Amino acid sequence: LKDVMVDFGMDYDLAGLIGSISGIATVLVTIPVALLAGRFNAKFMVPLCCALVAAGMLIFGLAVNIPMLFLGRIVSTTFYNGITTSLVVVKMRQVPAQRISGVNGIENFMQPIGQTVATLCMAQILVAVGGWRNVYTIIGSVMLAMALLWLVLYRETDVNPVPAQSRQGGEDVKPLATALKQKSFWLVFLGWPWTVLIWVGMFYYWPSYAQGALS
Repeated sequence: LKDVMVDFGMDYDLAGLIGSISGIATVLVTIPVALLAGRFNAKFMVPLCCALVAAGMLIFGLAVNIPMLFLGRIVSTTFYNGITTSLVVVKMRQVPAQRISGVNGIENFMQPIGQTVATLCMAQILVAVGGWRNVYTIIGSVMLAMALLWLVLYRETDVNPVPAQSRQGGEDVKPLATALKQKSFWLVFLGWPWTVLIWVGMFYYWPSYAQGALS
């Protein structure tokens, strides 16, 4: 964050706005993108979203002005949610129901490991590749490569066929309406934003602010 601020002459207010614009985009597009992604074949939807996320990363890494920073964040965040939704569809169709909990557990186990390793190694990575721009460029390039690999390696199977009621337009094809009827959905809806607010503030902004203002 500090290197980006120096390169563009930003203060903490503007840096925070660039960071938070991805959250604003998430609020606005998550449900529409999720519903759209769930309607299309994951073989093509996952790599398409990966390519668009990669485009956002490359825009951010190659930015020559502040509007490009905003655009990169918005593009990458918007289509990241399409990846996660498509992967949920893949699991529902290709993972036997009795193994869903195990697969979700593995996925949730790997995410914090990735975050922890990246956090511990980021300073060394920045030095090794020559700065924050190259980090974004490399990540974007790797995501493009993963999109191509997905197209080559993905195989369509269906171990959990969709019920006839869903195929014919029954209630099961209205996931949002069904979720809105659940009390647990509203509990998560009300509680999750505040949890994320605290986490993002501490993880992204507090270390840079502490170094700049308290040292």
